[in-house]
Amino acid sequence: MALLECSYFSDVMGMHRTMRVIMPQRTLRNMDVVGVDEEGNFPVLYLLHGLGDDQNRWTNCSSIEAYAKAYNLAIVMPCADRSFYCDMVNGPRYFTHIADEVPRICQKMFRISRKRDHNFLAGVSMGGHGAFKIALRRPKKFAAAASLAGVLSLTVPEEHDWQAIPNEHELIFGSDSVAGTENDITHLAQTLDAEEGPKPKLYAWCGTEDFLYEGNQVFRKSMAKTSLDFEYDEGPGDHQWVYWNQEIRKVLDWLPLPETP
Repeated sequence: MALLECSYFSDVMGMHRTMRVIMPQRTLRNMDVVGVDEEGNFPVLYLLHGLGDDQNRWTNCSSIEAYAKAYNLAIVMPCADRSFYCDMVNGPRYFTHIADEVPRICQKMFRISRKRDHNFLAGVSMGGHGAFKIALRRPKKFAAAASLAGVLSLTVPEEHDWQAIPNEHELIFGSDSVAGTENDITHLAQTLDAEEGPKPKLYAWCGTEDFLYEGNQVFRKSMAKTSLDFEYDEGPGDHQWVYWNQEIRKVLDWLPLPETP
């Protein structure tokens, strides 16, 4: 595997950005690589970080590089800062950057597949929110998305301490409620459920001692009222990497990869 640190210019953001990329390699010991498409391109997982983290967090705190090697899977880890993967009302367009621009840039730079069935999303905490939001708003681009301890119900007061940084909620979402908007995951799921066309598979996991557990239960119950392909699991644990490192391996098992060893 190759672990790459990529600095690039974003037209959407109007600034240089950085992402980490894990790419499978063909070596003398591994010439016949499985899991690629007919053009030799690898399936790709866009792996999103949580609040207060960056593009380095997944590789620093988990075994994702080793897991990626086992599945011959490319991993792209962009940086979203504290944006909640939104086109901020009073700030940069992070959603457009990560949902549209980052895949476009990566498809030109790396041997990754453009096929919907080979493109996936996953994230932890704020990144779980981002993974579901992107998948539900871009269902023609992504086949599946997974959330680990994700912020799935921003309408639950305990989901986030908006007093930590003054005016942060207004900078990101504006002064109005998130409910019923393009940043409301439940609303997006219900809207997509009523539409024709492809729909992504969704998987959510949350620790039973996690402060986001209540919000995950609210989301789980709302998803039971839809026909979307949604799977939920939980287990002992709070908001820590020791649990997410175990669960991300299960996510890779769950992903509908084209072919794995």
